[in-house]
Amino acid sequence: MAAGGGREEKLFDGFFRGDWAIQPAQAGTWLVSSIGGAVRLIDVEQRKPVWEYRHADPFSAPTFSPDGRRVAVAFPESRDRDAIWLIDSATGLARIAVRFPTPFRSFFRMGWLDEGHALVVNRFETRSHIVLFDRFWVRGPAIGAAQSGNGQ
Repeated sequence: MAAGGGREEKLFDGFFRGDWAIQPAQAGTWLVSSIGGAVRLIDVEQRKPVWEYRHADPFSAPTFSPDGRRVAVAFPESRDRDAIWLIDSATGLARIAVRFPTPFRSFFRMGWLDEGHALVVNRFETRSHIVLFDRFWVRGPAIGAAQSGNGQ
């Protein structure tokens, strides 16, 4: 629904777990959500998916960086271990930011800190722990999007 009121519009089916951001070029807005085991970026004005990745952690909510250029999300690597991925919002290119050497499950939203240079992640165990990753990324090759928004 427009901020000034009016008719509401349905953007997608299912439960919303994610984030909303203004596109870096100020060309509109993006919505990123994990729905049904997939992380999907939607161009709100065009009402269509930009990119999608399958097999997301159902308890992790993707989160935009402060500038909207990246999305942080946890993907399960095994039954007891997640990896934190960074996905380029515009291109869908993804890379692993953090791979844990011991069992580590993240839970819910990550928080971006230090102008997008650090993440806070909630570690899920019998008791939850808050974990800070500071300056964790290294330059390396990106991995292509699993499926483009236009189905190709």
